[in-house]
Amino acid sequence: MAGLGLSYRQIQDAVLKAHQVRLSKSTISMWVNGLHEPTGRLNSFRPNPTPELAYVIGVILGDGNLNIHGYNAELILAVTDHDFAEEFSRSLAKILHRERPYKIRWSERKNRWVVQGSSILLYKFLNCDWKSFKKWVEHCDRCRGAFLRAFYDSEGSISRRLVVSNTRRELLRYLQTLLKQANIETTSCA
Repeated sequence: MAGLGLSYRQIQDAVLKAHQVRLSKSTISMWVNGLHEPTGRLNSFRPNPTPELAYVIGVILGDGNLNIHGYNAELILAVTDHDFAEEFSRSLAKILHRERPYKIRWSERKNRWVVQGSSILLYKFLNCDWKSFKKWVEHCDRCRGAFLRAFYDSEGSISRRLVVSNTRRELLRYLQTLLKQANIETTSCA
């Protein structure tokens, strides 16, 4: 609005009329001069197809959780495997353009390693039907591999063979298709 030549007072009135919120002139000044963002400290996220995003998608479709607490949109992973937590932390940090991975902490109550990140933009991207992720998962062999690895890290186990369990049968069939494309033989979903 300042770019349109409106004064701080005119911006104040326009925001009040449109959103029923009265902003101080100092807040508007800080926004106009680039000292603060109107959205607050928003973790930037662009849904570009990368192996890291494919990995995070695989984790969220497996053991990961999406939660909203007040104004916080959280992505949480609580697992017994520290290496798994590390890879999720690294991938999450990379897609949210953080310099360092997210902290991995031990939860005595859960008896698990916990990684907790926050991004409303990534939350909204991930909080939808799994079929909408195909574009990102199937982007290239590296994305497909990262997704399969994350899903196996979440839902897989080893007995005499590799086993993946999940209640969403259609999702398991999709994984079978991806594995078949990679020339990996599977048995049918029981």
